[in-house]
Amino acid sequence: MRLTFLTLVLFAIVVISCTAQQEINKVVIDPNLKKEILLGSINETGLINYSVFKNTEMYYQVYEVDQELSKIIKENSKDISIKVIFGSWCGDSKINVPAFQKIVDTSGFDKSKVEYIAVDRKKKGGSVDVSDLDVKYVPTFIFYRNKKELDRIVEYPKSETIEQDWVDIVSKK
Repeated sequence: MRLTFLTLVLFAIVVISCTAQQEINKVVIDPNLKKEILLGSINETGLINYSVFKNTEMYYQVYEVDQELSKIIKENSKDISIKVIFGSWCGDSKINVPAFQKIVDTSGFDKSKVEYIAVDRKKKGGSVDVSDLDVKYVPTFIFYRNKKELDRIVEYPKSETIEQDWVDIVSKK
């Protein structure tokens, strides 16, 4: 009797933990576009799913990071975290997310402080609720200091480059 009860408890724990885990790198068919898109929480493996997030490898390779700004980013971003909301179907996302990734790689910014969320054309993130983020256009890069939003880069940089916008944002006190 005791073994059966213990087995049931362990089974329940396994089931609950499996259902509580969020799907990562989910690919769905967009009914309007009639093609695959990324949806929800995405990690680096999902970002290099070039069959869904097309041409991003090329954009990563050709983007030239400003080395001076990269150093400033490294020095001034230790207390920064960033949410990147993007659409794998979106032209601006296909250009600016790989550029952002290259800036992260070049500057040595802690990748664990970046959260990537893929949305559909209605700006819904599937199992990831982004409604409180007020995202109207993608990509949207939201910069936080101590969990408080500092500023955003929406669609494309306000200055000439993402790294200049990043430096401008983290320089705010």
